[in-house]
Amino acid sequence: MPERDPFTALCRQIANLQRPPRADLHIHTTHSDGSWSPQQAVDQALRLRLAALAITDHDDISAYPIALAHLRQQPHARLELITGVEITTEWQGREIHLLGYAFRPDAPGLHRTLADLRQQRRHRFREMAEVLRRRGMNLPAEAIERVLHQDSSPGRRHLAELLVRYRHASTIRDAFQRFLIHSEMHQIPKGRLPLELAIQQLHEAGGVSSLAHPCEQLSESVYHDLRSLGLDGIETEYPTARPGHRRRLRELASRLDLAISGGSDSHGPPPHHRAIGSTSIEMDRVRDLLKRVPCTASCALPESSTS
Repeated sequence: MPERDPFTALCRQIANLQRPPRADLHIHTTHSDGSWSPQQAVDQALRLRLAALAITDHDDISAYPIALAHLRQQPHARLELITGVEITTEWQGREIHLLGYAFRPDAPGLHRTLADLRQQRRHRFREMAEVLRRRGMNLPAEAIERVLHQDSSPGRRHLAELLVRYRHASTIRDAFQRFLIHSEMHQIPKGRLPLELAIQQLHEAGGVSSLAHPCEQLSESVYHDLRSLGLDGIETEYPTARPGHRRRLRELASRLDLAISGGSDSHGPPPHHRAIGSTSIEMDRVRDLLKRVPCTASCALPESSTS
Protein backbone atom coordinates (compact mmCIF):
# COMPACT_ATOMS: atom_id res chain seq x y z
CA MET A 1 0.00 0.00 0.00
CA PRO A 2 1.53 3.40 -0.97
CA GLU A 3 3.19 5.21 1.95
CA ARG A 4 1.51 8.52 1.18
CA ASP A 5 -1.94 7.16 0.35
CA PRO A 6 -4.70 8.78 2.50
CA PHE A 7 -6.09 5.34 3.36
CA THR A 8 -2.65 4.29 4.61
CA ALA A 9 -2.53 7.34 6.88
CA LEU A 10 -6.04 6.60 8.17
CA CYS A 11 -5.11 2.98 8.94
CA ARG A 12 -2.01 4.20 10.77
CA GLN A 13 -4.07 6.62 12.86
CA ILE A 14 -6.58 3.86 13.76
CA ALA A 15 -3.69 1.60 14.74
CA ASN A 16 -2.30 4.40 16.90
CA LEU A 17 -5.52 4.35 18.94
CA GLN A 18 -4.95 0.67 19.73
CA ARG A 19 -1.34 1.07 20.82
CA PRO A 20 0.04 2.17 24.19
CA PRO A 21 0.06 5.95 24.78
CA ARG A 22 2.26 7.84 22.33
CA ALA A 23 3.54 11.36 21.75
CA ASP A 24 4.16 13.66 18.80
CA LEU A 25 7.11 15.89 19.70
CA HIS A 26 7.55 17.77 16.43
CA ILE A 27 4.80 19.92 14.91
CA HIS A 28 4.50 23.46 13.56
CA THR A 29 1.67 25.99 13.86
CA THR A 30 0.69 29.33 12.38
CA HIS A 31 3.27 30.88 14.72
CA SER A 32 5.95 29.80 12.24
CA ASP A 33 5.38 27.99 8.93
CA GLY A 34 2.45 25.73 9.80
CA SER A 35 -1.24 26.01 9.03
CA TRP A 36 -2.51 24.55 12.34
CA SER A 37 -3.46 27.15 14.93
CA PRO A 38 -2.21 26.23 18.42
CA GLN A 39 -5.80 25.44 19.41
CA GLN A 40 -6.34 23.22 16.37
CA ALA A 41 -3.11 21.36 17.11
CA VAL A 42 -4.27 20.61 20.66
CA ASP A 43 -7.72 19.55 19.44
CA GLN A 44 -6.20 17.19 16.89
CA ALA A 45 -3.88 15.66 19.49
CA LEU A 46 -6.87 15.10 21.77
CA ARG A 47 -8.89 13.60 18.92
CA LEU A 48 -6.09 11.10 18.28
CA ARG A 49 -5.72 10.41 22.01
CA LEU A 50 -2.06 11.31 22.03
CA ALA A 51 -0.58 11.31 25.52
CA ALA A 52 1.82 14.21 24.89
CA LEU A 53 2.44 16.95 22.36
CA ALA A 54 5.22 19.45 21.75
CA ILE A 55 4.76 22.44 19.45
CA THR A 56 8.17 23.09 17.89
CA ASP A 57 7.81 26.23 15.82
CA HIS A 58 10.91 27.63 14.14
CA ASP A 59 12.73 29.94 16.57
CA ASP A 60 9.42 30.79 18.27
CA ILE A 61 7.65 29.62 21.43
CA SER A 62 4.67 32.00 21.39
CA ALA A 63 2.19 29.22 20.50
CA TYR A 64 2.78 27.42 23.81
CA PRO A 65 0.80 29.70 26.18
CA ILE A 66 -2.11 29.83 23.71
CA ALA A 67 -2.18 26.06 23.37
CA LEU A 68 -1.90 25.64 27.15
CA ALA A 69 -4.78 28.04 27.84
CA HIS A 70 -6.93 26.17 25.32
CA LEU A 71 -6.03 22.81 26.86
CA ARG A 72 -6.93 24.02 30.35
CA GLN A 73 -10.42 24.89 29.13
CA GLN A 74 -11.02 21.16 28.64
CA PRO A 75 -10.77 19.75 32.17
CA HIS A 76 -11.51 16.13 31.23
CA ALA A 77 -8.88 15.97 28.51
CA ARG A 78 -5.63 14.11 29.18
CA LEU A 79 -2.68 15.53 27.30
CA GLU A 80 0.77 16.58 28.41
CA LEU A 81 1.84 19.75 26.65
CA ILE A 82 5.63 19.98 26.60
CA THR A 83 7.41 23.21 25.77
CA GLY A 84 9.18 22.90 22.43
CA VAL A 85 11.07 24.81 19.77
CA GLU A 86 13.09 24.10 16.61
CA ILE A 87 16.17 26.32 16.61
CA THR A 88 18.13 27.14 13.46
CA THR A 89 21.78 26.49 14.33
CA GLU A 90 25.15 26.09 12.65
CA TRP A 91 28.04 23.73 13.33
CA GLN A 92 31.21 23.44 11.29
CA GLY A 93 29.66 25.43 8.45
CA ARG A 94 26.52 23.32 8.09
CA GLU A 95 22.96 24.20 9.05
CA ILE A 96 21.56 22.00 11.79
CA HIS A 97 18.07 22.13 13.23
CA LEU A 98 17.99 21.57 16.97
CA LEU A 99 14.86 20.61 18.87
CA GLY A 100 14.48 21.90 22.42
CA TYR A 101 12.09 20.46 25.02
CA ALA A 102 10.86 21.01 28.58
CA PHE A 103 12.56 24.39 29.00
CA ARG A 104 11.15 27.26 31.03
CA PRO A 105 9.17 29.37 28.55
CA ASP A 106 10.10 32.56 30.42
CA ALA A 107 13.88 31.96 30.43
CA PRO A 108 15.33 35.40 29.51
CA GLY A 109 18.46 34.22 27.69
CA LEU A 110 16.56 31.87 25.40
CA HIS A 111 13.90 34.54 24.83
CA ARG A 112 16.48 37.10 23.67
CA THR A 113 18.21 34.59 21.42
CA LEU A 114 15.00 33.49 19.72
CA ALA A 115 13.87 37.10 19.28
CA ASP A 116 17.14 37.88 17.49
CA LEU A 117 16.77 34.84 15.21
CA ARG A 118 13.21 35.89 14.34
CA GLN A 119 14.39 39.40 13.47
CA GLN A 120 16.96 37.90 11.12
CA ARG A 121 14.20 35.76 9.60
CA ARG A 122 12.13 38.86 8.93
CA HIS A 123 15.06 40.59 7.23
CA ARG A 124 15.72 37.50 5.09
CA PHE A 125 12.04 37.26 4.19
CA ARG A 126 12.10 40.80 2.78
CA GLU A 127 15.26 40.03 0.78
CA MET A 128 13.74 36.85 -0.67
CA ALA A 129 10.60 38.74 -1.63
CA GLU A 130 12.74 41.34 -3.37
CA VAL A 131 14.54 38.61 -5.35
CA LEU A 132 11.17 37.27 -6.52
CA ARG A 133 10.02 40.73 -7.56
CA ARG A 134 13.23 41.25 -9.56
CA ARG A 135 12.46 37.98 -11.32
CA GLY A 136 9.07 39.34 -12.40
CA MET A 137 6.81 38.03 -9.66
CA ASN A 138 4.03 40.47 -8.80
CA LEU A 139 3.97 40.30 -5.00
CA PRO A 140 2.38 43.50 -3.66
CA ALA A 141 4.34 45.26 -0.93
CA GLU A 142 1.25 45.36 1.28
CA ALA A 143 0.97 41.56 1.05
CA ILE A 144 4.58 41.20 2.17
CA GLU A 145 4.03 43.58 5.08
CA ARG A 146 0.84 41.77 6.06
CA VAL A 147 2.80 38.54 6.46
CA LEU A 148 5.43 40.33 8.52
CA HIS A 149 2.72 41.85 10.71
CA GLN A 150 0.91 38.55 11.27
CA ASP A 151 3.85 36.14 11.55
CA SER A 152 6.77 36.66 13.88
CA SER A 153 8.81 33.86 12.28
CA PRO A 154 8.24 34.11 8.50
CA GLY A 155 9.92 31.73 6.07
CA ARG A 156 9.86 30.33 2.58
CA ARG A 157 6.49 28.64 3.07
CA HIS A 158 4.88 32.06 3.54
CA LEU A 159 6.40 33.17 0.24
CA ALA A 160 5.14 29.98 -1.40
CA GLU A 161 1.63 30.76 -0.18
CA LEU A 162 1.89 34.26 -1.68
CA LEU A 163 3.12 32.85 -4.99
CA VAL A 164 0.08 30.57 -5.10
CA ARG A 165 -2.31 33.34 -4.05
CA TYR A 166 -1.06 35.65 -6.81
CA ARG A 167 -1.11 32.82 -9.38
CA HIS A 168 2.59 32.50 -10.01
CA ALA A 169 2.46 28.86 -8.89
CA SER A 170 -0.26 26.22 -8.79
CA THR A 171 0.64 24.66 -5.42
CA ILE A 172 3.01 25.14 -2.49
CA ARG A 173 5.18 22.35 -3.88
CA ASP A 174 5.20 23.97 -7.31
CA ALA A 175 6.25 27.29 -5.77
CA PHE A 176 9.19 25.67 -3.98
CA GLN A 177 10.36 23.73 -7.00
CA ARG A 178 10.12 26.62 -9.45
CA PHE A 179 11.14 29.58 -7.34
CA LEU A 180 12.28 28.92 -3.77
CA ILE A 181 15.11 26.42 -4.22
CA HIS A 182 16.81 28.70 -6.72
CA SER A 183 20.51 29.26 -6.01
CA GLU A 184 19.93 33.00 -5.60
CA MET A 185 17.68 32.25 -2.63
CA HIS A 186 20.33 30.13 -0.93
CA GLN A 187 22.84 32.97 -1.24
CA ILE A 188 20.77 35.15 1.09
CA PRO A 189 22.33 34.77 4.56
CA LYS A 190 20.26 32.91 7.11
CA GLY A 191 20.32 33.63 10.81
CA ARG A 192 21.93 30.68 12.60
CA LEU A 193 22.90 30.27 16.22
CA PRO A 194 26.12 28.37 17.01
CA LEU A 195 25.01 24.86 17.92
CA GLU A 196 26.94 24.72 21.17
CA LEU A 197 25.37 28.02 22.29
CA ALA A 198 21.86 26.76 21.49
CA ILE A 199 22.47 23.61 23.56
CA GLN A 200 23.89 25.71 26.40
CA GLN A 201 20.92 28.08 26.42
CA LEU A 202 18.43 25.23 26.42
CA HIS A 203 20.22 23.70 29.40
CA GLU A 204 20.29 27.04 31.21
CA ALA A 205 16.53 27.28 30.61
CA GLY A 206 16.07 23.87 32.25
CA GLY A 207 15.53 22.03 28.97
CA VAL A 208 17.01 19.32 26.79
CA SER A 209 18.11 19.19 23.14
CA SER A 210 17.61 16.70 20.31
CA LEU A 211 19.00 16.64 16.79
CA ALA A 212 16.12 17.16 14.34
CA HIS A 213 15.65 14.80 11.35
CA PRO A 214 19.33 13.79 11.02
CA CYS A 215 20.28 12.88 7.47
CA GLU A 216 21.71 9.51 6.47
CA GLN A 217 25.04 11.01 5.42
CA LEU A 218 26.13 11.93 8.97
CA SER A 219 28.94 9.68 10.17
CA GLU A 220 29.06 8.17 13.64
CA SER A 221 31.96 10.46 14.53
CA VAL A 222 29.64 13.45 14.05
CA TYR A 223 27.25 12.07 16.66
CA HIS A 224 30.17 11.57 19.05
CA ASP A 225 31.19 15.20 18.51
CA LEU A 226 27.66 16.47 19.06
CA ARG A 227 27.36 14.37 22.21
CA SER A 228 30.54 15.99 23.51
CA LEU A 229 28.90 19.40 22.97
CA GLY A 230 26.08 18.38 25.30
CA LEU A 231 23.48 17.04 22.86
CA ASP A 232 20.86 15.08 24.82
CA GLY A 233 18.99 13.18 22.12
CA ILE A 234 18.38 12.24 18.49
CA GLU A 235 15.14 12.40 16.57
CA THR A 236 14.97 8.83 15.32
CA GLU A 237 11.32 8.81 14.23
CA TYR A 238 10.36 11.27 11.49
CA PRO A 239 8.34 10.95 8.27
CA THR A 240 11.14 10.83 5.70
CA ALA A 241 13.41 8.45 7.64
CA ARG A 242 13.67 5.06 6.00
CA PRO A 243 13.34 1.97 8.24
CA GLY A 244 17.04 1.13 7.99
CA HIS A 245 18.03 4.65 8.93
CA ARG A 246 15.68 4.60 11.91
CA ARG A 247 17.27 1.38 13.15
CA ARG A 248 20.75 2.87 12.78
CA LEU A 249 19.73 5.99 14.69
CA ARG A 250 18.23 3.94 17.52
CA GLU A 251 21.40 1.86 17.73
CA LEU A 252 23.53 5.02 17.80
CA ALA A 253 21.35 6.50 20.53
CA SER A 254 21.78 3.38 22.62
CA ARG A 255 25.58 3.24 22.17
CA LEU A 256 26.04 6.94 22.92
CA ASP A 257 23.50 7.07 25.76
CA LEU A 258 21.36 9.60 23.91
CA ALA A 259 17.61 9.95 24.39
CA ILE A 260 15.17 9.42 21.53
CA SER A 261 12.65 11.94 20.23
CA GLY A 262 10.27 11.75 17.31
CA GLY A 263 7.28 13.27 15.62
CA SER A 264 5.38 14.01 12.46
CA ASP A 265 7.00 17.37 11.59
CA SER A 266 3.43 18.30 10.72
CA HIS A 267 2.82 21.70 9.13
CA GLY A 268 -0.91 21.19 8.63
CA PRO A 269 -3.55 18.58 7.68
CA PRO A 270 -2.02 17.75 4.28
CA PRO A 271 -0.01 15.80 3.36
CA HIS A 272 -1.56 12.83 5.13
CA HIS A 273 1.74 11.10 5.87
CA ARG A 274 2.78 14.17 7.89
CA ALA A 275 -0.45 14.83 9.79
CA ILE A 276 -0.25 15.20 13.55
CA GLY A 277 0.28 11.79 15.14
CA SER A 278 1.23 10.05 11.88
CA THR A 279 4.73 9.61 13.31
CA SER A 280 5.11 9.33 17.07
CA ILE A 281 7.11 7.78 19.90
CA GLU A 282 6.25 5.75 22.99
CA MET A 283 5.72 7.60 26.26
CA ASP A 284 8.57 5.58 27.79
CA ARG A 285 10.85 7.39 25.33
CA VAL A 286 9.36 10.72 26.38
CA ARG A 287 10.01 9.91 30.05
CA ASP A 288 13.62 9.01 29.27
CA LEU A 289 14.05 12.30 27.41
CA LEU A 290 12.57 14.32 30.28
CA LYS A 291 14.76 12.53 32.84
CA ARG A 292 17.70 14.29 31.20
CA VAL A 293 16.31 17.72 32.05
CA PRO A 294 18.93 19.45 34.28
CA CYS A 295 16.37 19.67 37.06
CA THR A 296 16.62 22.41 39.64
CA ALA A 297 14.00 23.87 41.94
CA SER A 298 12.76 25.95 39.00
CA CYS A 299 12.93 23.40 36.19
CA ALA A 300 9.95 23.19 33.84
CA LEU A 301 7.68 20.16 33.85
CA PRO A 302 5.19 19.20 31.15
CA GLU A 303 1.82 20.89 31.51
CA SER A 304 -1.30 18.75 31.52
CA SER A 305 -4.97 19.58 31.54
CA THR A 306 -5.27 17.20 34.48
CA SER A 307 -2.45 18.65 36.56
